[in-house]
Amino acid sequence: MTDQDTKHPPIGSPVLCASPDLAAEKLLVEYRQHAAAGLRRVTLICDEVSALCPLTKQPDQYVVRITYRPSAHIVESKTLGYLQTYRNLGVLAETLSAAVAAHIGTALNAKWVRVSVRQKSRGGIAIRATSRWPGQVPQ
Repeated sequence: MTDQDTKHPPIGSPVLCASPDLAAEKLLVEYRQHAAAGLRRVTLICDEVSALCPLTKQPDQYVVRITYRPSAHIVESKTLGYLQTYRNLGVLAETLSAAVAAHIGTALNAKWVRVSVRQKSRGGIAIRATSRWPGQVPQ
C-alpha cells in the first residue's frame, strides 16, 4: 500500500473514499448557511442511506434523522449527499449515528445535535441507534 492509497480524495471525487470524515466536514463547512434569527431547531430526514454490513458485506438500508440546534450556521441540505459516501463502506448503525452527529456538530459548531439511524429490517431484525453531540441533548 502506498501513501497515495491512504489519502482522502478531494471534494468532488468519486464516493469510493476510505473514510468520509475529512471530506464530510470540509463539505459541510464550505456550504453552510447563516441561521435565521430565532431558529431553535432543525430536523432533516434522509431515507436513502446505505452502507455495507462489516460482517456479511451485504447492503444495509437506513433512515437517518438529524436534529440540531444551530448557533450561527445551518447545514445546506444538498451537502448531506455526503451520506452516500458510506455506500461502499462497512459500517454499523451505531457507528454511523455517532459519525454523522460529530460531522454536523463540528462543522456547524451547533449547540447540540441528535442523530437517529434506523436500519431497515434485514433477517427480521431492525436496529435504531441514537447518538448525541457533544453529549447531553435536551429532549
